Amino acid sequence: MDDDLDALSREQLLAEVRALRNGIRAHRDASGHELCWHHPALWGLLPERTDTVPVVPGWPQFLQGCIAYRQSLDEQAPDAPRSDAAYGPEIALDHLIVPSRDRRAAAERLASILGVDWADTGVGPFSPVYVSDGLTLDFDQAEGDFPVLHYCFRVDDAQFDAILRRLHELRIAYRSTPHGPVDRQVNTHHGGRIVYWNEPDGHVWEALTHSYARQGQNPG
Repeated sequence: MDDDLDALSREQLLAEVRALRNGIRAHRDASGHELCWHHPALWGLLPERTDTVPVVPGWPQFLQGCIAYRQSLDEQAPDAPRSDAAYGPEIALDHLIVPSRDRRAAAERLASILGVDWADTGVGPFSPVYVSDGLTLDFDQAEGDFPVLHYCFRVDDAQFDAILRRLHELRIAYRSTPHGPVDRQVNTHHGGRIVYWNEPDGHVWEALTHSYARQGQNPG
């Protein structure tokens, strides 16, 4: 079934491994209501193209299984955080405009820090940075002065380590607070790790592993 692997080059094999790892991580990192979701994208990474149709239990049996699965999480993950978020569609941020003195250089700089793709041009007069599948930062060529803005990225521990490493490699000053001296320290006061820097264009950029903005939130 996997004879096609014999004909792949080293680069192609690495691409296959990366795709599989990303798919497994997406399944592993499922949280909240996604725990009970159908994940065809994972087996869609296989070379054979089959329209896998699962056997779907009836509603009473399905609900019994969901309850049993949820009970198993109390036994297997008793210390995992709990959420009372309701199930339903969410409002998601799609893109932001970032004022810059040199939109191309700024987009390239941020992309190199985050380890993501960017483009010289996109939709409109912008240089986009593709932060994730759902978020794009559009760098705009500003005329004259512009305000210093704040942009924060929530990442996992591996991504945080990679960003911190790139800040070192690119010799970009960083600190543990939004403003103040460059102490080259990581903030650990909010249940995770936080780092701030000011490139590109003097904006206050932030990466964190745990959202302090969600603490004590009021329901809508």
